[in-house]
Order: sequence, then structure tokens, then C-alpha cells
Amino acid sequence: ARGCIPVFYGYDLLPYEELVDWSSMALHVPLEVDFEGQLFPLLEDLAQDHSKLRSMQQALAGAFHKWFDTRDDTSAHRAVVETLR
Repeated sequence: ARGCIPVFYGYDLLPYEELVDWSSMALHVPLEVDFEGQLFPLLEDLAQDHSKLRSMQQALAGAFHKWFDTRDDTSAHRAVVETLR
């Protein structure tokens, strides 16, 4: 959904991480995360930090349009070609 920030749970490798700065637009949490003690407070803090949240949303929108937008065939092709270089 528009404006949502991805939360990658337990992934060691993220897609296209050599192209995409996921740390600027997503949260990455380990499998052993304490949901109530760590993750929920982190999400609540992010929801209150409007500047950081907006920055992450803008970074995500930019990456989506550059690398993942399937409405424009060049985005998906660009991501594959850059990954293979």
C-alpha cells in the first residue's frame, strides 16, 4: 500500500541490495527479535518521527519507480541488467 514501510523479518539477503539502499527505506529485523520489547517500540517511534517516516517513504517511492515499477518495462529491465553487470 502506498506510504507503507517494508519490514524485512529474518532475511539475510535482500533483493537487489547491491543497487538499493534498503536501510534508507525499510526496517530489517532478525528472526530472534523481541516483538513486544523491540519491534513494537521501534514501529511506534517511527510512526511519531514524521520527518524520518516521510524520508523513508520518499526513498521507497524513488526506488520503486527506478527499479521495480512494472508499468514501465525499462525499470525491471534496468534492475536485471545492473545486477548482472
